[in-house]
Amino acid sequence: LLLALCFGFNPRASTAQLLRLVPPPLAQWLWGSSAALLPNLNTNAWRFEIRAPAYTGQGSKILQGMSDLLALKGSEITATVGLDQPVTQARLHLGDEILPLQQRRGNWTTSWIAQQSLPFFVEAMDAKGVRYAESTPHQLLVETDRPPQIRWTRFPAEWAHPDDPLRFSYAASDDFGLQVIR
Repeated sequence: LLLALCFGFNPRASTAQLLRLVPPPLAQWLWGSSAALLPNLNTNAWRFEIRAPAYTGQGSKILQGMSDLLALKGSEITATVGLDQPVTQARLHLGDEILPLQQRRGNWTTSWIAQQSLPFFVEAMDAKGVRYAESTPHQLLVETDRPPQIRWTRFPAEWAHPDDPLRFSYAASDDFGLQVIR
């Protein structure tokens, strides 16, 4: 009510017109995710390129379509998305961070490094200043690399002569393979 009085209340204004008066940080503080308050934005043609950290030897993979996104911590993610209506600005809400989307060949794109699991959604604005957002956030799920595992397969003899060689064996494994064992 206070915002309406400050900015001039128009009883015929649409919800979208009224909501555009509220800055996103204030809307999030007042109502939680600002996505729930904005007119729906339909996204299509999601494409993700996920480049795993070099030490994993996994290289990059391309995912088409939209579902929860799974990436290893430290992966570089490039997201490209098509929108169902003409807009002049778009941004990706990634948890509490907001990343600008750049328009390229009719789609919108941005990149970031995956550090933790977070919800994400797209928000956009058209030429008239009307803001739109996806009604349901997606989920980025970040996996942490586990350390290598080493286990004894044969223990050295309990007693040995000082001139005898000490013999033992072990097995080592890692979720991304091992290059060198020292």
